[in-house]
Amino acid sequence: MKLWPGIRFHVERLLMKHIRLFLSVLILILMFVPVHAQKIDTKVYYRLAVETIEGPVNLAVFEFQKGKYAPKVKDPSGEDASQLWRFIDAGKGFFRLVNATQPSMSLDLASDKKSKVDLVLAKTSAGLGQHWKLSSLFNGFRLSNRSQAAKCIVASSEAAPRVALGKFEGNSDQSWGLNKTDISVSPTALKVVETKIDSKVYYRLTNKGSVVTGLPNDWVLGLREDQEGIKPNMSEPSEARNQLWRFEDLKNGFYRVTNASQPSM
Repeated sequence: MKLWPGIRFHVERLLMKHIRLFLSVLILILMFVPVHAQKIDTKVYYRLAVETIEGPVNLAVFEFQKGKYAPKVKDPSGEDASQLWRFIDAGKGFFRLVNATQPSMSLDLASDKKSKVDLVLAKTSAGLGQHWKLSSLFNGFRLSNRSQAAKCIVASSEAAPRVALGKFEGNSDQSWGLNKTDISVSPTALKVVETKIDSKVYYRLTNKGSVVTGLPNDWVLGLREDQEGIKPNMSEPSEARNQLWRFEDLKNGFYRVTNASQPSM
């Protein structure tokens, strides 16, 4: 059937309008799809990466006041533990986010309205502000809060690298990539193995690996001297006397620890 030019124009415009509407709805549906394809492993740490105007950055932690911590974005080239996060299942599709440097705290909404930060690390509790949901967004995931469902974590790497809770707009600085590591989550409690200390011999104190310190396995505690004086330090095992330690029994479970290279200290 042949259409008059005017009628044909209106039909084509109406058709394009419906196509655009359909595509918009489809994009929104895909953006809010919960995480199913990628199963979260709660037994290992992740690095959370995001793309900003200044380039890629990782989610990390800094101390903004004495004893108070908040998230920030950081150059991904660093291997420090502040960039390591674990997910704790909070039920109903929500997770707590815990940093390796503060294992007793979780990512939370700032309760102090005068605070210059939107997000903080707070002592892990049952509060809904510590519940985070991951939803598919572009090549990553949107991190939204249970008590602020219309907002999500937004990154900025401008003059003051920061992380804020912002309105969902679907930008790349809201799409977080989950980079799984092979670093296992350490148990929160240490099993103490009793052993008899012999005060007549020297011991080497060996590190068995820690995500918090980032030290390699089997490094040994020793002493080093610099302009500020003599200080303990960790280094590769050797036959040096500064890696030998003696325990003097002071009774009731206490010991005085002295180094072979500085027996009077």
